[in-house]
Amino acid sequence: MNEHPPGGRRRGGGIAVDGFGSVVVEPDIASLSVTVRWQDHSLASARSVVATKATAARDHLVAAGVASTDLQTSQLSVHTIRHRPDGPRPPGSPGSQNLTPLTEFVVATTLTAVFRDDIARAQLAVDGLFDVVGEGLELHGLTFECADRSAARIEARRSAFDDARAKATQLAELAGAALGPVQSIREGGSNRPPGQPMAGRAMVMAEASIPMEGGSLIEDVLLHIRWSIAHPDPS
Repeated sequence: MNEHPPGGRRRGGGIAVDGFGSVVVEPDIASLSVTVRWQDHSLASARSVVATKATAARDHLVAAGVASTDLQTSQLSVHTIRHRPDGPRPPGSPGSQNLTPLTEFVVATTLTAVFRDDIARAQLAVDGLFDVVGEGLELHGLTFECADRSAARIEARRSAFDDARAKATQLAELAGAALGPVQSIREGGSNRPPGQPMAGRAMVMAEASIPMEGGSLIEDVLLHIRWSIAHPDPS
């Protein structure tokens, strides 16, 4: 009794292809890292200046719409710098071997702020920070992300499967066969196929004096799928 599948029979190891799927995701979260750093001969003075400026930065970020739960002190550091005394003296001159190096203290603290939903506020917040903090302000980066990529990943996975199936179908036709059932599916890393660029979109500029690009994010999926091959039954 013929037990081959209806309309054909399986032969060989099947067809294995990779499928790529990607979906453009609009960012809705902006993360800003800000450091306040001050250097002084007095440790107490350096700490006082940093405390005042960091408080001003924090209050400004809260006023700009950052929730208190989205503000975090990610770093606090104190270190010293030793300098040679001013006025170099010739070797052998009186006191040249007994000069005490000058010591300065560097105090720094870093705040990380997360802007949600309306990420354009991050641009205005950055401009305002220069006004309220002034000297001693350091910006370490503004990054963008999407809070929930689950729906985009589902769609990217569907697109990747369709891409793989189209490739496998063509290969089967070229071999004079048809696709049988799927034998295996494995999801790989997030890799875009060669030559596929990252999508981009200019972030709303508002009235900030420093241009920033929110861009667009890409959620991509790579699937490794193997199909069996169904050859026409010669009988």
